[in-house]
Amino acid sequence: MVLVSPEQLVRLVELQKLEIELHKNTKLLDQVDARVAALDANLKGFIAVIESKEEMVTELQQKYRAWESEVLDSGLKAQKSEEKLRAVKTNKEYQSGLKEIDDLKTKTASIEDSMILCLEQIEAVEGELRDAKSNYEREQQQLTREKEEILLEAGQTRKALEQLQRQRDAVGSQITGELLSIFKRVKSQQPDGRAIVRVQGAVCQGCHMNIPPQMYNELQREDSLKMCPSCERIIYWQRTDERSE
Repeated sequence: MVLVSPEQLVRLVELQKLEIELHKNTKLLDQVDARVAALDANLKGFIAVIESKEEMVTELQQKYRAWESEVLDSGLKAQKSEEKLRAVKTNKEYQSGLKEIDDLKTKTASIEDSMILCLEQIEAVEGELRDAKSNYEREQQQLTREKEEILLEAGQTRKALEQLQRQRDAVGSQITGELLSIFKRVKSQQPDGRAIVRVQGAVCQGCHMNIPPQMYNELQREDSLKMCPSCERIIYWQRTDERSE
């Protein structure tokens, strides 16, 4: 049996509360990098859209220049065909020359129609690109603000963590070495890290199992350390909470 005073039980409860707050704040700090990375990943989506639109504009412009070169080439060929037409001597050659010129004009007209459509596509995609860049800038400003808020929150959490660590050390120094060792051992064995829990109405609030009536009666005397028979946590009578506040 480990003898313990009511004051020591109160200190253990205070220590547990500080440990819980420490864990909560440490977890918040651990999430900072992931939260910032999530914001950056969201921004990358906007960058991907911009890059896609820029590639589309570049491809359309290249296609337009290629057609422009074809129109110029067809014009030169048509000019040469007209010069040859003036020098032909037979009707057959003349008709052949006319057909060649007509084919070139038909081809040129078709290419020019494609060029007009291409210009419309370029204008449309450039509009989408402007919108995408505008959205990116707006999102970037929003994410910058959110990052600043996260980092500010992280700074406040670090200060709170430092304060909690000092409080924990101060409370821990008021607990006997034997009791502190038991607390740490039990804490390491519990998945939720809760080493000490109250008993309310003869029910352990850690595992929600009833404790034996005799143990419940002894617990209310607050003169010895009791462990829950089911979850093996340190247990205390609910009135200890009132004195720890």
